Amino acid sequence: MFSFNNTLKTLKLKHSALLDLPSPVCMKSLRTLHLDCVDFKDNQSIRNLIYGFPNLENLVIDRGYPNVVLNFVIVVPFLKTLSIKDYSGLEDGGYVINTPLKYLKIKGLEGFEICLIENAPELVEANIRNVFGIVNEKIM
Repeated sequence: MFSFNNTLKTLKLKHSALLDLPSPVCMKSLRTLHLDCVDFKDNQSIRNLIYGFPNLENLVIDRGYPNVVLNFVIVVPFLKTLSIKDYSGLEDGGYVINTPLKYLKIKGLEGFEICLIENAPELVEANIRNVFGIVNEKIM
């Protein structure tokens, strides 16, 4: 397990060529995480990063091209705000969101990506723009 500074509140990762995290990360103090054009080796690397922040409240994901990992699974028990900007234009893949969000912002799912929101009982505001198609409008 990678363990880091327990006072860090915000972490911004930008333009990582390929993030490979074979072991879980642990940063209990982290509240905000920005992933700007970060590519992951596999789904396990995503889990090892995101799940290592048990008090994460704000997650910002900006994805471009290319992406090794097609499906981005987000399960964070305390996440309140999620912002996704995705201009990767993937032909496949997407996002699975299972977290008690209050605020959701999605922009740019213009390819054939999917966004499955499994659990958002506390959602107060959703801002969804430049999305190719919406199948279920219950969120709105």
